[in-house]
Amino acid sequence: MASTKDPDVHLIVDGVPRRSRSAVGGVYIFRIPPAARLVTIASRSVVPLDVGGTDPRRLGVPVHRIVVKGAGAPIEIRPDHPGLAKGFHQDEGTHRWTNGRGIIPQDVLQGAAGELTIEVHIGTIELDYPT
Repeated sequence: MASTKDPDVHLIVDGVPRRSRSAVGGVYIFRIPPAARLVTIASRSVVPLDVGGTDPRRLGVPVHRIVVKGAGAPIEIRPDHPGLAKGFHQDEGTHRWTNGRGIIPQDVLQGAAGELTIEVHIGTIELDYPT
């Protein structure tokens, strides 16, 4: 089976895939329209146990923080944010893994006004994702 180290991080905004405007040093920057309702951090995923590892979870990317910027003050979401539930594994202190489809809490999106910029900060990944 062919594999890649590229997690293919992108957002799915109200059902529409969106590519990052910039992706440098593990920071992916996206612009999304105002009034977006459902924003998912999407990526490739793998179950390490299935490919010789020991972790039985489906892992996407390790998210260190998410920053939502709109017309007001930026809103920062850390791994311990209670709204990181659907599509996320438990907080591991410095990061929280997605399962390949982590949903950004809707209350955070509603707290920002105007066109939004979302920064997704991910950690180092040592996974081989199937292509």
